Amino acid sequence: ALVRAAFAPSLPNRVYSATMGQLYTIRQIIGLIEGAAGRPLAIEVFEQDSMTKYGNPTSAMDLSRSSAELGYKPEYPMEVAVADYLAWLQRSEVAGQ
Repeated sequence: ALVRAAFAPSLPNRVYSATMGQLYTIRQIIGLIEGAAGRPLAIEVFEQDSMTKYGNPTSAMDLSRSSAELGYKPEYPMEVAVADYLAWLQRSEVAGQ
């Protein structure tokens, strides 16, 4: 969405959402990281009603404008993105040693 917006000759709006189109809680993302890493993470929750609203989804961003005006659609589900990012981190760590 960002590249499409940057190179569009003109656009009717200035703000576009570029998300996966689905809302994930922090707990769900931790589960995806644990699954991709193949091990549990040591997580300590201090305040469940903190500003992060740990585990409490609010609403997903609306992608209708990005889709209609930019042709944007999410390409990678969160599971793939998390696994890809962890693999990149591992490659970077190995390359840096």
